[in-house]
Amino acid sequence: MNYETLKMGGYGAYVWSSYALTLLALFIMAFAARRASGKELSAAVRRVQINSTNNASSNATNGGTSS
Repeated sequence: MNYETLKMGGYGAYVWSSYALTLLALFIMAFAARRASGKELSAAVRRVQINSTNNASSNATNGGTSS
C-alpha cells in the first residue's frame, strides 16, 4: 500500500480521523457499559445479602416461622 492510497485523493485526513473518532466512541461506550454493569451487579449482590440477613433475623424473632 502506498501513501496515495492512504491520502484518498486529499480526503484521507477526514476519513481516517472519522474512523479514529468512531473507534474511540465505541471504546468509551464499551467501557462505560462494563463499568455500569459491574456497579449494578455489586448493588444486586448487596441487596441479596441485605434481604437474606433481614429474613434470617425476622425468622429468629418469629420463632422460625414465616408469616
